[in-house]
Amino acid sequence: MCIEFVSDSRRSEIELDTKVKFAEFEYIKVKEYFLFSGDKGTMKFYHLNKYGFYDEVKPDKHGVIHSKVLPGFQFRVSDLFKRPDLIEMANDPVYQGFILPEYQAERQRAEIERLAKERVWQHAKKLVAKLRELGIDPDTL
Repeated sequence: MCIEFVSDSRRSEIELDTKVKFAEFEYIKVKEYFLFSGDKGTMKFYHLNKYGFYDEVKPDKHGVIHSKVLPGFQFRVSDLFKRPDLIEMANDPVYQGFILPEYQAERQRAEIERLAKERVWQHAKKLVAKLRELGIDPDTL
């Protein structure tokens, strides 16, 4: 995978980044090629097809680009400009597979613990109701 940021100083450098390097990367069979130009908002994503040429990769219906080279790596194109913080990304399904894995594991552990406590509480309420139904006041036990 290659990620290229376009120079914005001279036309010759822009052409080098957008045309010459494109041809070079395609020639040496770089499987994925992402091209960014922050000031002009240019973003192009390419994947090498079975014939050895680049096909442009378009975002899916949710605006997400999926890497074929790095399994699980994906990003929302709009986030490249929005730049959400890490916690926001960790809570976003698009990024949960690879952003802050320790945070993700702790959140999952806390949710399991919360569900277990809820289950115990629901079971205790049923037992109290059953004791009352049998004429036993659990508050006096």
